[in-house]
Amino acid sequence: MERNIISEIIELDRQADIKIENARKKSEEIIESAKKEAIDIYNQSVERSKQYSEKVEAVEKKAAELRIDELTKKKDKKISEYDALYNEKHTEWADEIFDRIVNHPVAF
Repeated sequence: MERNIISEIIELDRQADIKIENARKKSEEIIESAKKEAIDIYNQSVERSKQYSEKVEAVEKKAAELRIDELTKKKDKKISEYDALYNEKHTEWADEIFDRIVNHPVAF
């Protein structure tokens, strides 16, 4: 009977060692899995951030291009207005300058 109890104790101890070893292995697997998941989450976050930045950059670039187009149109319109004014008045201005030089000379 003593042998039976000792054998049972030894068997229980062996089973406990096996369970502890299995638990240690499972713990290591869980930790490794968590590390991989953390890396995946980080990489996904980086990728989403990159995609968001690219979208924002594209929107900002488009807005800048629209603003540049708008300013270019305003500039071209002003130049056209100045050209039209010059074409309309340049003869008058030239005659006025000539008249001032010829009829109202400045004494030095």
